[in-house]
Amino acid sequence: MQPVGPGGPAGGGQPASRMESAFGPQRPDVAQAPTPTRLAWGAPGTPPHTPRPPRSRRIWALSGVGTLFLLTVPVTLLIFRAGTHGGDAITAQPVSMRTVTITQPVTSVSVQSYGGDVRVIGGSTSRVQVTESISYDPQQGPRPHVISAVADGQLVLDAPACMAQGCSVGFTLTVPSRVSVTAVTQGANATVSGVAGATLETDGGSIVVSGVAAATLDSGGGNVLATAVSGPLTVTSDSGTQQLIGIGGTLKSESGGGDVVAQGITGTAASIITDGGQLTATGVSVPAATLSSGGGDARIIFAAPPGAVVLTTDGGNAVVNVPGGPYALTADSGGGPQTVGIATSPTATRSLAVTTGSGALVIEPSTGSPQTSVSTSANPNVVPPMSPAPPPPAP
Repeated sequence: MQPVGPGGPAGGGQPASRMESAFGPQRPDVAQAPTPTRLAWGAPGTPPHTPRPPRSRRIWALSGVGTLFLLTVPVTLLIFRAGTHGGDAITAQPVSMRTVTITQPVTSVSVQSYGGDVRVIGGSTSRVQVTESISYDPQQGPRPHVISAVADGQLVLDAPACMAQGCSVGFTLTVPSRVSVTAVTQGANATVSGVAGATLETDGGSIVVSGVAAATLDSGGGNVLATAVSGPLTVTSDSGTQQLIGIGGTLKSESGGGDVVAQGITGTAASIITDGGQLTATGVSVPAATLSSGGGDARIIFAAPPGAVVLTTDGGNAVVNVPGGPYALTADSGGGPQTVGIATSPTATRSLAVTTGSGALVIEPSTGSPQTSVSTSANPNVVPPMSPAPPPPAP
């Protein structure tokens, strides 16, 4: 895309000699106020984090720029220098906050913040509005130049200088609800709501998504809260807690040890795997579910009869509630106690396999389902018999 400056081809003058930000030409650094307040950069309690290597990016020319607003912010922050041992703290100076309206049509947004929080709100607006907040360490280099440009419907927000120097740029956007969002924060938080899709990678920062059509989320070690996702949802985290509520599409959740709490899962299938965390899923109404707690306890409550369920806990306790029946049941507690209170049949079309590896195993009807209380010895692969038929009435 050909860059256009104030004296570009449209005005009959010479083409712009350099590519400019969609926020306008680079401004000189703004002097900092004396005796600034010291604050902690990032969410309270967030440990220092070394960012992942940045992804490749393209630089696009200026187009579709609307109203510009500049506000000097005399505040000193602490951020963590990328690539230093233990995330050494450095002093960062927010130079300015700027807001711009993008007049070109935008169908997708790609953001690189290098440690700054990203917040995107979708709604009925027809244009994208962007507010940026720049923070940097004067000892490492000058104020970073922010690239903000549109090409083929994609708005790119980036600050390549922050790959090497201790700086970050936080972004707050309001966008049309049809827009999809991709954001990489490298340790900062990401919050997205009301958009067509979200692909977020925070490398330790927390993730919050709500009211999106689909999402792929990778928090590193940060917490994840996803609510009202109408389509497919994929979540990956190393140790943070996942809370997944009101998921209408296929769910795939993997946790490296954090707890997973799921509620109102109504898609076609669900796969939830945590390597030692507690697994709690309630209001589950999916035909197929594969669940593993990796040593943690698991509590699964189905709101509708599932077609096929596989649950393993690797030593953790397991409690499963299912409505209806009968089920073709395989129950293996590996020596631990187990109790089965549902109707079973080897020829049933619905299947349920639960393996605890020495943890207690309990399978009972969901509320309102008829009970058939059967306690079994701790033998592997026990299939409790169906309850006997009542005797015929006396003549």
